[in-house]
Amino acid sequence: MATTDGEIDGIEFLTNNQATLTVTGTGTVTLTSNLLDAGRLTLVNPQGETFVYQTTIAGDTLELAPERAGEKPQRFERVPTGQTLAAAIQARAAQQAERMQQRILALRALLLKGDIVLVPHEGERVAWAMALSFDDASRSLDGVLILDEQPGADTPVAPVRRLSLRGQTEATDARSDRVHLVLQVGPDAEPAGRQ
Repeated sequence: MATTDGEIDGIEFLTNNQATLTVTGTGTVTLTSNLLDAGRLTLVNPQGETFVYQTTIAGDTLELAPERAGEKPQRFERVPTGQTLAAAIQARAAQQAERMQQRILALRALLLKGDIVLVPHEGERVAWAMALSFDDASRSLDGVLILDEQPGADTPVAPVRRLSLRGQTEATDARSDRVHLVLQVGPDAEPAGRQ
């Protein structure tokens, strides 16, 4: 069963050098599989197209690294004996949804505490600082963003902007419980002369 993002949801290795792949949005397809030297694996589809992977096995984890340039490796976890791939995928999705919900609740609790300030990573050329304030993070992620584009500037009228803010959470990817916080910033909340 896949544990990292990629187009393959799961692989079932069968007898007679056959492998059934469950592919996202497509269903299942049976391919011919062969083990080569140095831990390489080939999968040949019914049209004769060959895919070559470098394999790494650690415990119950299998990593397939495509030998095609630009393609990312994908990791798979062995499904417990007696459980079907479909049942394992469904159980993992339910666990993932529960963990994601817990992460969202923890994020909202953090935002409710206030005093949220964002700054760029060290080494970034652009200097800025944002202070975030949410109306009621337990109900929505609407609030205000104070943007200082010249933090630490010595000018007495350094530009500081007060902007409306709307946030939302979304899944980072299809196979983890990581959450993106997306902040949409609206127009200035006060006229230019009163910032």
